[in-house]
Amino acid sequence: MRRHLSEDTLIQYIFDLTEDKAQIAEHLAECTDCTAAYEKLKAKFASLDTLNEEIKADDALLAKTISNAKAPRKPVSTRFIPPRWLIAVAAVLMIGTLVVTIFHDNTPEKIGLDLSGGTSLEYSLEKESNVRKSIIAESDAKSNWAFGLAKKSADERFNFAEPPFPPASAIELNVLPKKQSSQITIYNSADLTLVRETRKLTLKRGWNWLQFMWANTLIDPTSLSLEPVEHKKDVRIEQLVFPPRLKDIGRWLIASEVEGEVEFELTYFTSGINWRAFYMGTLTPDEKQMKLQGYVRVANNSGEDYENTQTRLIVGKVNLLDKIAQLAKRQHPYNSPVPISRANKDWYGLDSDDDGVTDERVIQESGSMPILGDMPLINALFKEKEVKKQGLSEYFLYTIEGTENIKNKWGKRLPSFTADEIDVVSLYKYDEALYGGNVIRFVSFKNDEEHNLGETPIPNGNIKIYTDTGSNGNLSFTGSSNMKYIPVNEKVELNLSNARGVIVEPKVMDTKTINYSYDKNGNINGYDKLTTYKLDIRNTRKLNVKVEIKRHFNTKAWQIESSNEYEKIDADTIKYTLNLKPESKTAIEYTLTTHHGENESVFFKNSKN
Repeated sequence: MRRHLSEDTLIQYIFDLTEDKAQIAEHLAECTDCTAAYEKLKAKFASLDTLNEEIKADDALLAKTISNAKAPRKPVSTRFIPPRWLIAVAAVLMIGTLVVTIFHDNTPEKIGLDLSGGTSLEYSLEKESNVRKSIIAESDAKSNWAFGLAKKSADERFNFAEPPFPPASAIELNVLPKKQSSQITIYNSADLTLVRETRKLTLKRGWNWLQFMWANTLIDPTSLSLEPVEHKKDVRIEQLVFPPRLKDIGRWLIASEVEGEVEFELTYFTSGINWRAFYMGTLTPDEKQMKLQGYVRVANNSGEDYENTQTRLIVGKVNLLDKIAQLAKRQHPYNSPVPISRANKDWYGLDSDDDGVTDERVIQESGSMPILGDMPLINALFKEKEVKKQGLSEYFLYTIEGTENIKNKWGKRLPSFTADEIDVVSLYKYDEALYGGNVIRFVSFKNDEEHNLGETPIPNGNIKIYTDTGSNGNLSFTGSSNMKYIPVNEKVELNLSNARGVIVEPKVMDTKTINYSYDKNGNINGYDKLTTYKLDIRNTRKLNVKVEIKRHFNTKAWQIESSNEYEKIDADTIKYTLNLKPESKTAIEYTLTTHHGENESVFFKNSKN
């Protein structure tokens, strides 16, 4: 069964606004219901043509009317004088018959014309011909009237007191033009991206409708905002409406006092874009300096291409009550999580109370939303848009230099920064409690100006470190590490896993117990344990190395005699620090005395004294 033609299709057929005339005519020939609807609409619009007919009055009626006009009469006060075309159309549609009588005379006096009980319009007989032309011109506007865009006189055309009715079709619409530039600010922790675009739109003087579509994207329509960049005093964004039965489409109403090209800024939230940082470090042959290169890989799964885009990253965690991806998947973009301001309530004629019930219903039924310029979150993010790198409370804004094209479903590596000649320390650590019997290699540096860094924090990410062998620019892989977020002026130590050139071998040389104590029954209730250790340390590399060795005693009651100086780290830990020459070895010997039982109590008592 074939579907019936819609009223919109029939109207376009009547006014010759469709390219499918042959198909529509064929359908009308076969469908009696559509033919009846077509004839009814045609008759309705044809009634407007009565305004074009010449209306004549006989001499008796003319004389009587002139006599009444000369007689004294009280003025009629009206609060509202509607446009002539509105009275004409209303009369045709509601009453069915409109009688307009215009009198011809050479006198300059004004004659009252009374229409449907009390609304008084005055016409000068000297301007009768102009009035007739105006009425005829208004009847020619029936095609525009069909779409809620009736023409007005030259004086009234740009009176912005009342917005026009939203168009039911794509006629009289401007489609959003190509982006001039764009900027994305990515919040990884919330799967949230703030998009800012600049586009140039050609406006006509008066009302303009602009259509925006977001089908197959993760754009949140409740966050859409449009503002002119130039001619701000002459261009106003009046409203954003969402037509019924048209999914993923919004239409802005723009009032413009200028004609021509105007630059606009479009902002909204989307999801599906994320980033991760990674780094490459290259050590010099002597391993005293390092070149650090930072990169950011941006993955775009938002459904939208971003061309000529500046990329900004937010380092820190953002908590949202609503997830942007969920908002984008709503069937209708109503019920913004942001409360409607009182000013916007007044503009839309909504209730000024705070119950929220009537307001929500009106928005849903009208398909329109208040302008979102007063959203606190958006305003907070837009406030400092000119700053390249800055701190935002507990977050940090990190800007990638330059612009890139980031296509949907693609990932792209963007260069972040390059820092040369960073002074580093190659450090080897031995700690049985943490690393077992292995020596772990670290590279450490500080994020400050002295180390050619310090302008911004460094985001967390994976780093791979290579060493320049000094032979034809060849590199050897040294190790990799997950680098945590490094604030400005903070030190970082990168764990490069097991070291292959430095060896630490601990040995127990001797152990014995002494200084026994006894209770009243002759039982042992305390003693001291003496253990002698030897640590053999070898550097098999052809470079100087720095080695840190930590020793844990698992008791707070201890004493030590050592061949080398040490540093007490905490109550039961000490640390040796050694600088070894290339291909050298050394040894550390120490005797550890630990106190047990009653001897431990005596040790702490003597320590206090």
